[in-house]
Amino acid sequence: ESREPRAESREPRAESREPRRAGILVASIVLLSGLSLFSFLRLYSDHQAAAFYLMPMRFWELGTGVLVYLASTTFSSVRLSRILAFLSPVALAGLLLCFLIPMDYAAWSTPVAVGLTALLLLDSGQHFCARALSLPPFVYIGKISYSLYLWHWPVIALGPLVLSASWRLSILYVATMSLAAVLSYHLIERPMRMANWSSSKAQDIAMAFACSFLLGVGAFLLLNVEQPAVEQDAVVLHAAEALPILYSGLPNDTCAVDERRPLTPDTFEQCTIAPLPGSGMPMIWAMGDSHIGHLQAMLYELHQQKGFGVHLTVTPSNVFPHGWRGEYPPRQELFEKVLEKLEPGDIVLIARFYLTRTNPTTPHADIPPWIDRVSSLAKELEKRDVMLVVTGPPPTFTFADVRECDLAERENCAVARAELVPAIDPVMKQLYALQNEHNNLRVFELFAQLCPPADKYCYPDDGVSFLFHDRDHFNVLGSKRLTEPFIKFLQSAGVPMR
Repeated sequence: ESREPRAESREPRAESREPRRAGILVASIVLLSGLSLFSFLRLYSDHQAAAFYLMPMRFWELGTGVLVYLASTTFSSVRLSRILAFLSPVALAGLLLCFLIPMDYAAWSTPVAVGLTALLLLDSGQHFCARALSLPPFVYIGKISYSLYLWHWPVIALGPLVLSASWRLSILYVATMSLAAVLSYHLIERPMRMANWSSSKAQDIAMAFACSFLLGVGAFLLLNVEQPAVEQDAVVLHAAEALPILYSGLPNDTCAVDERRPLTPDTFEQCTIAPLPGSGMPMIWAMGDSHIGHLQAMLYELHQQKGFGVHLTVTPSNVFPHGWRGEYPPRQELFEKVLEKLEPGDIVLIARFYLTRTNPTTPHADIPPWIDRVSSLAKELEKRDVMLVVTGPPPTFTFADVRECDLAERENCAVARAELVPAIDPVMKQLYALQNEHNNLRVFELFAQLCPPADKYCYPDDGVSFLFHDRDHFNVLGSKRLTEPFIKFLQSAGVPMR
């Protein structure tokens, strides 16, 4: 009898803990979602892939869904229902307008879209929006929405690769992804969700993780298979993007340094190839962003044909000398090692992106201050009797992947030369003015090599093979085709050849 009051006295205490636990849960979700949203906005401009794909940067979206559920099951009032009835149509209209916001503002339009969606979900009453979105067609779209999400990107990405330009129609893409989503929902998603895979949920989850792991390992192995080298005169449709490192056979990205591929103590040596014995040829020290990387095959040809030594390190998205992002410490560390190895007669080769990937394309705003830094570099190298070679901009095209193009319809991927000249000419004038100021600086003009003044159009191919792998980067074949022009360029600059 004495124990009964004690048991009864515990019940109010347990009940009093429930609101406290709910408050802690809500506060935790709000805090974590706020940190996640801040990280998303902070990273989006410079690391869009990380902001989009990493779960911590997307947690705020899940947190919003949890808060909506908690609010809808906790709060209920006539006044709140009337407010939501008024706001729901506005939220729906605003959500539709979000599709019209330019991609440049996606970092800010995404939270707006999530917030408006949360308002719609809170409106669980029988108001206009709730009734409209409860109609069978909209409910069915909701059911197959995950299948639509999974299918939309393969259709958009693969469509340009398998269809000729005349068949690349938005209505065809929408119909294809919708049909694929319907079939996969009814034939795969629903049967798999309803199936009893094992005797327990724990085994189901373990099997799912095991399958995901095996698929991930398989994808990793497939993506890391090295492409065979392509001979200069080989007739191929699409050459490889890059070659393994000469002699060592290490992957090409061994010589790429960025946040994903950090600088290591071995990077400099692994990416340096000495001149051929007895050649008497100097070193070419090649540095810059990804646009120095796509000259790799040309540099290897120079080594094998003429005996030049080659050092090539790429710092994607970080130009050399540094641009608007500021000095990139790993690049500066690599350059300091280059300075230690420089000898009279050596050549420093730099390349960078010059033009924006917009329509119309224009010169990047940071080119004038970059030109000043190149001038300072030329002065420093002149004291060491070292030549500085600066490459000009190549033609830039409108496609993202050259596999969207078809040799039978070359005009679809061609760009009128007259459209590029207004962007390229100002850059070349600044580079040639720089050349006139420094005796040890020479400009290697890529645009004139690939798109001569007599041509009306610039093409990413030679009529037989493609020379680019994206809108402004050469593939292995395109890079090798620059070897002979570059040799003549060096000879005209007074570099002796064997």
